[in-house]
Amino acid sequence: MIEFIKNSKEGLINIQNLEKGCWIKVTAPTEEDINYLINEIKVPYQFINYSCDEDENAKYDKIDNATLLIVDIPHKNTIMSEEPYMTRILGIVIMEDYVITICNYNTKVLEKLVLNYANRINTKKKNEFVLYILLATANKYLECLHKINETIEVSERSVRKHMRNEDLISLYFLQKSLVYFTVGLRSNQIMMQKLLRINLFDKFPEDRELLEDVIAEINQAKEMTEIANNILYQMMETFSYMIANTQNTVIKILTSVTILISIPTLIASIYGMNIPLPLSDIPYSFAIIIGSTTILTILIAYLFAKNKWL
Repeated sequence: MIEFIKNSKEGLINIQNLEKGCWIKVTAPTEEDINYLINEIKVPYQFINYSCDEDENAKYDKIDNATLLIVDIPHKNTIMSEEPYMTRILGIVIMEDYVITICNYNTKVLEKLVLNYANRINTKKKNEFVLYILLATANKYLECLHKINETIEVSERSVRKHMRNEDLISLYFLQKSLVYFTVGLRSNQIMMQKLLRINLFDKFPEDRELLEDVIAEINQAKEMTEIANNILYQMMETFSYMIANTQNTVIKILTSVTILISIPTLIASIYGMNIPLPLSDIPYSFAIIIGSTTILTILIAYLFAKNKWL
């Protein structure tokens, strides 16, 4: 689907036809959309191919007057997916008269861009517009990380109470999401450093300042991701130790109980034999045997408890 968006007094609005200086938003491009971009807008086919390749890393490329930025963006998965978050590819193509965004998914990053920066954005100022897209990407990472941290706290409290497999699996998939974020942010960070070196946004001082803000936000998101990942790793290690310790405690208790039960069982087995045995001629032999067995069992149980085996 292709949308044409431009500025108005009300903010960003959709328009019916292509105009110079507008934003061309391409979502889940069809074959017809791709042909239109190549033949009418003159977008290099390689740029479209890179933007639709989910295995592509963040990168910068330039062909003639067209510039491509590939950005890793955060993406919240559907309820059916195991990982709550992962990263997707957003292609930003800067042409002479247009800025084009290409993504296989309807990304929340561009929705956040429209909601938070609509009054600041001027689609005719291409470099500034691109920088606001990058800033919205960094802010979306931070927003997702805050939600992940909240989920981790809830899961931690649940695991402390119940230690259910479902909660541990949930923490594992959160850790996978953080790994995706770490890789995506590292790629974005490398690309941003390259943009600084090639002075792509040095034409206007305000663009340079905005670029530095973007880099600062990406660095902050990367640090938050690493901290959350380390905390979650330590938490999973602690819970694994707790599970092992609980298992050892249960085995120790069961072993002690088995030993205690075996004492009366052994004595009963001996006195169940049809042969002459001590105390067999005494009238109160049954009571004596039961009492002695009980006292012996209690004594051994006391020794186990004193040594914290029970």
